[in-house]
Amino acid sequence: MDNLYSVLLVDDEPTILNGMTDTYDWKTPGFYVCGTAESGESALEKIKENSPDVIMADIRMHNMDGLELIRQAQKISDQMEYVVISAYRDFNYAQTACSLGVFSYLLKPFSDSEFLSVMNPLKEYLDRKSVERQILRLYDLYRDDILIIKKHNERIRDDDGTTGDYLRKAMLYIEKHIDDPGISVVTAAEALHLNATYFGRIFKQGVGKSFRETLQFHRIEKATLLLMTTKMTVTEVAYAVGVDNLPYFSSQFKKLTGILPSEIKGGQSLEAYEE
Repeated sequence: MDNLYSVLLVDDEPTILNGMTDTYDWKTPGFYVCGTAESGESALEKIKENSPDVIMADIRMHNMDGLELIRQAQKISDQMEYVVISAYRDFNYAQTACSLGVFSYLLKPFSDSEFLSVMNPLKEYLDRKSVERQILRLYDLYRDDILIIKKHNERIRDDDGTTGDYLRKAMLYIEKHIDDPGISVVTAAEALHLNATYFGRIFKQGVGKSFRETLQFHRIEKATLLLMTTKMTVTEVAYAVGVDNLPYFSSQFKKLTGILPSEIKGGQSLEAYEE
């Protein structure tokens, strides 16, 4: 993902704040400094005003230390990530930071490579969270469609008549042949020994969606699950849901979900602190 994430820097030493702002290449790993604060109290005000994505704070500050700042900031929003910095290798502080869900711990002064070793995985993690939030929003968006299909599926299961039997077999056909690029209302009708036009009509009446729409829904649903829970590539996932044209798969996935399938990757990466 190409967006830059905002970082609020917090340290009670102005020279360090200026140095961190100007010394490190924030843009390359995908960030920008949205503001600075010289105290925990000032930081909380700026958090309320700017809602930064990341707080990078010194642990040892006068009045309110970095750990207390994190505790108070978490009451304002649960969407921010934290990187704590310190000039001291204090294991007790590190333990407390970990218990607060801090992403990583950096010892001052830190090199460009140490900076990137934290910020690169943090960017990947934030991308992942962003995609997961988008998927949840998409679920809410398509919730009515999902409920319609599930409702009709339940009705199909409860229908002991001939039409219900055909529809049950049609849904099983979709599940069994979802990886087949040639599956269509015609092939499904042939498998059930029905006229395609007649089958298409009773399917839409019984399920509430056309065969094509229902197939597409199940393909996107399964593709999303595979992308999020397996190490399969986008190409492998496309083939697994019966689409052998990768550009078409990507375009249809984005059309229906608002994001590219390639955006659903990455994972959490936590920086270990060793004494």
